[in-house]
Parts: sequence; structure tokens; C-alpha cells
Amino acid sequence: MDRIQKAVDLFESGQSCSNAVFAAYSDLLGVEETTACQIASGFGGGIGGREELCGAASGMVLCGGIGYPVEDKAAVRARVCRMLDAFEARFGALACRELKAAAKASPCAGEKDCSRYVRAAAQIVGDVLSKEEA
Repeated sequence: MDRIQKAVDLFESGQSCSNAVFAAYSDLLGVEETTACQIASGFGGGIGGREELCGAASGMVLCGGIGYPVEDKAAVRARVCRMLDAFEARFGALACRELKAAAKASPCAGEKDCSRYVRAAAQIVGDVLSKEEA
């Protein structure tokens, strides 16, 4: 199963948006899926349910350090900015409350609508990682 589908499947099986994205890539950090979900659990619902930064986007941020030494803060920050910029360019916002408001304006609104943000976030992580490997 590819990582994008894994993230969507995790979300649709009841994991939070942040858990789903981070857990789909956590093995690259040597972190087990269950542990990844524990680490990311507070970011769901826009950080503690406050509808701030989208949980799927937070999951991307948690993936930001994959392959970098801890000391390489500038490279990690640049990667995270690329990820967040790509997400915001696609959806017009990073905040959970703004994304939910936009979704309510569409005919297919609902919690499951968040699966598109999970899918996009997982895809962005994969795209950024693969471009850097090339």
C-alpha cells in the first residue's frame, strides 16, 4: 500500500488527521505507527480541537525532519515551509476553521471531507521527499 492511501485509510478508520499523515511516514524516522499516533494525537482538529493549524498540515510538519540531522534547523524549516506553502496554495488556507468553513460552502461538506486534506498532505510530503532524493 502506498503512503498516501495508508494515510487516508488510517484517517477513515478513526485516526485523527495529524495521526494519519505522520503515521504514514513515521517508519522513515524509525517510529512505530502506534507511537507516531501517540505523538501526533494532540495536533488533531487543528491542534487540540481548537481549529488552528490543520491537523493534516501538522502531520506534514512532523514529517519535516525526515532524513535531516537535528542540527540542520535551516534545512528542516525550509522543507516545512515548502510543504505548508504547497498545502496553502492548493486549499487557500492552513487553518482548520477556514478549511472547514470553505468545505461547508460546498455540497459535500462534512468530517469525511477532511480526508481530502489528509490525502493532499500525505502527497505533499511524498512529493517533497522524492524531489529532494532526485
